[in-house]
Amino acid sequence: MGGVDLMDSMIGRYRIIMRSKKWYMKIFYHLVDMSIVNAWMLYKKVTKKPMKLAQFREQLAVELCQTEIEIKKKRQKNKGIVGKTNVGGA
Repeated sequence: MGGVDLMDSMIGRYRIIMRSKKWYMKIFYHLVDMSIVNAWMLYKKVTKKPMKLAQFREQLAVELCQTEIEIKKKRQKNKGIVGKTNVGGA
């Protein structure tokens, strides 16, 4: 099985299903799917840990969601600090 066939079969297993009439959204989601499969293959090759593609996608989603929460918390802390500082020096 060639590289393109292998990529298509892996994407077909856990495809992002978003209904859209815009052609560019379909291309965007296909590129996201390809990026996830490529990242999974690199992860398996570098770490030599067996992980299923579904587990990798789930872990990736969890990590991305946690990152967003941490960024929001940092922004809230910085807003409190910025409001208390005296920028003018007076």
